[in-house]
Amino acid sequence: MRPKLLSTLFLLLICAGCQLAPGGGSAPGHAGSPSAPPASNPAPSTPSGTPSTPSSDPAPPSTTPTTQGPSKDPAGIFDGKGNFDSNAYLNMAKKYGTSAMIAERFGNSWSSYHSTLSAATVWQGPSKTYTDAKTTHQSFFYSRGTPCAKDDYSTNYAQVVYITDASVALSAPGVDGIATLQRDHCLWSGQPQSYWAVGNGHPTLMLRPNGIVAHSLFTAPKQPVEVTRAYGAGEAAGCSYMVFQDGQIACGEGGNTAQNYFFTKSFPANFTPTAASVTNNGEFVLVTGWNTDTYEGQLAVVAIGSTRPAGTFWGYEWAENYPGFRNYSLPVFAKLLGIINLPGMATPTAVEAVGNWVYEPGEFLPVKDGQKSDEGLPGKFPLSDKNNWQCFVNGTCAKMYDTAGFALVASRYERKVLVLDLPPVMEPEADRPKTFDRENPIILQIGTMENKNIPNLARALAKIKCKLRVVGKLTAAQIEVLTENSIVFDNVDSLSEEDLRNEYRSCDIVAFCSTFEGFGLPIIEAHAMNKPVLTSALSPMKEISGGAAYLAGRRPVLQTIPVVLACVIDEHRRRLSGGRAGLQVLIEKWFQHVAAELQRGVAIPLERAEI
Repeated sequence: MRPKLLSTLFLLLICAGCQLAPGGGSAPGHAGSPSAPPASNPAPSTPSGTPSTPSSDPAPPSTTPTTQGPSKDPAGIFDGKGNFDSNAYLNMAKKYGTSAMIAERFGNSWSSYHSTLSAATVWQGPSKTYTDAKTTHQSFFYSRGTPCAKDDYSTNYAQVVYITDASVALSAPGVDGIATLQRDHCLWSGQPQSYWAVGNGHPTLMLRPNGIVAHSLFTAPKQPVEVTRAYGAGEAAGCSYMVFQDGQIACGEGGNTAQNYFFTKSFPANFTPTAASVTNNGEFVLVTGWNTDTYEGQLAVVAIGSTRPAGTFWGYEWAENYPGFRNYSLPVFAKLLGIINLPGMATPTAVEAVGNWVYEPGEFLPVKDGQKSDEGLPGKFPLSDKNNWQCFVNGTCAKMYDTAGFALVASRYERKVLVLDLPPVMEPEADRPKTFDRENPIILQIGTMENKNIPNLARALAKIKCKLRVVGKLTAAQIEVLTENSIVFDNVDSLSEEDLRNEYRSCDIVAFCSTFEGFGLPIIEAHAMNKPVLTSALSPMKEISGGAAYLAGRRPVLQTIPVVLACVIDEHRRRLSGGRAGLQVLIEKWFQHVAAELQRGVAIPLERAEI
């Protein structure tokens, strides 16, 4: 079993046969005239101080895929011939939130791709109007049922973004709150319509002029780019986050009981938002953007704090502010944690972010004795009370929040999808990386099959002060060679996903000196946990490592592994400085390796050799 944080990597493999543009290189040129596209990534180089592969060994087959640059886009930013137009980039950034955005971000209409096909027409039942006799403002359209005096009530609420008309002086922000499905007074409504419970009309309630004047420090937002909500929380999510081209983020009503007025503007003037996503439980809003100064794609991370005064909102929301923690999406606080450059991507057009915990009814807070489910009322569970806070550290709440996650960022015309690891903003303090032990490092070995090369590793470590931690059941022969070489070792087996994650977290170095592998996932797992890796200078390990690991030469192993290991111990700080960006380069290198083999129509080679 692999740690859940690495589910990203399995998603990556689905795309391995896609035609991928190079992931490295510099940002597009800044000149107004077209400039050359970023160069493809160079071949992996041998780390400083690392023994190279002896020249007597045969060279591995070439794994460099055919370079394919961005395709031509409607705005003319890319011409499909490898050129980039920075003026078109700036013009499109200004037009985000207008009709020009639609084709640039989502492509052409369905009919443009299916001109010879016709779709069946489905007729909706006739709509009738119902107005409550006592509450006259309660008026809506319905298609089914016969009015009755009393009935259960249920509705689905949504927000719709539409393009504003610049030629209309009083054109309001393009977001409306609508009811998509409603049951009330024995009637069923299936026609999307303005929602009577929040005043009907246009635009959505909190974007109307009087609401902006009363609650916002900014001018009325224009040109909506995205509306997104914490979908993982289901009904435990209040409002949706509306992102606008001018950098504003607003959050309003999410139904007749979850109304809010919140406006923030966290981004610099050179950051044009293009897409947004909210993590499962409302902790963070991730916004992609185009930098109009550097012509680079970027990702901004905003921490959200959501609260309601004690004794209000039925206790469904926290009564205290905990930014970056799960919440009901009724924000009172937002803080920009930072903006990162997206490697090799200038025009991100989509983003999706998820965490590893999803709210389920009855799994929100501790269950009291004698009850089958929890109260689900965080407003009655203040974390300022140490006993409550401790519950999330090592008590029954310890698994009831996101501790890891990932984001996918895509560029439609650059033909790229980047994977970003989110634990740096999600993991609790207890999950922070341990201090590297240079005097007596813990070396983690994953796997005990014959190809894992444990006897040679044991002999190579014989004169190095360290502790070897082996995951997988050791054989009697392996234990014997470890003992003969006076290796201090522990052996664990049958680990859970979380236990394996803890093994990576607790070690100083990951050793993976296999004689052959089909993939070599522990290399990527180690980089995901920001651990230095010692691996074989063989395929596919060297392709997967992409220059971000220490390579041990094929022969003689007893000399190369100790030398390389010394480099790891002495230079671990330099290696770790690559962080998550190093992981991205590593993944793209493996993409190129797989894509090249698939294009050749052959299986990915497994190289067998003595090392």
